[in-house]
Amino acid sequence: MSIVFSLSRMQTLQAEHDLRCHRDIAALNHREQLRHFTLHFAKYARRLTSRGLIETPLKQTLVDALIIGLATANILDLDLTSHVAFELGDGISLDQEINTSWLLEEIVYHAGTMAKLSEAQDHMEQLPYRDAYVKAVIGIVKAIICFSEKNTINLAPLLGHRWQEIEFKRIA
Repeated sequence: MSIVFSLSRMQTLQAEHDLRCHRDIAALNHREQLRHFTLHFAKYARRLTSRGLIETPLKQTLVDALIIGLATANILDLDLTSHVAFELGDGISLDQEINTSWLLEEIVYHAGTMAKLSEAQDHMEQLPYRDAYVKAVIGIVKAIICFSEKNTINLAPLLGHRWQEIEFKRIA
């Protein structure tokens, strides 16, 4: 079964996790949270480069990026299940080559869009910010899911494991 059908539950669990373990970020206003999440996505793009993959395992980067995707969707009050399920086949064929280069390009493109939005807000440019952020986070989550499914990586148990790891570090 595709992870898409579990996204709503994962978003709820992510929101609960964020309140327990990331109160500092939860206390920021939405604009600052979006900027923070944009920086995370840029960090994950770095991890997907050939040098970055030496430092951090691919599966960890996928899970961490999904966590930030869930958190970003929560800030935007976006139900990923309906959007990603509807959009999953849009423009992506699971027959095409979906490799780390493809994933890197997708994350760089959408994280770059988010960075542009953040910078544009600083200049008070007139842009449809929310719509653009929504499109970007859907693009990132969709890329993570497509890559994972194409490469038979089951993200759900890895996600639960990562939440536990973060919560253990937070308590310790």
